[in-house]
Amino acid sequence: MSDWSRLYLNRLIALVAFAFCFFIAVFARADTTLFNVSYDPTREVCKAINEQFATEWKKRTGETISIKASPGNTGGSCA
Repeated sequence: MSDWSRLYLNRLIALVAFAFCFFIAVFARADTTLFNVSYDPTREVCKAINEQFATEWKKRTGETISIKASPGNTGGSCA
């Protein structure tokens, strides 16, 4: 194999590898779910913030996220 052919083949392999990585990075988005624990006094505030955050995140990144809320533990332990 000549030096020119080898150089051409190496550049072609590099281009294909770059294109593959670019394709994966751009199109491999998964929807994300966040889990938010809030307590009674903050539940309504957190709900409003979660909705605004999800809307802003979608606008900035194009990724859809859902935020699930939990009532939290009011007993002081995290069991």
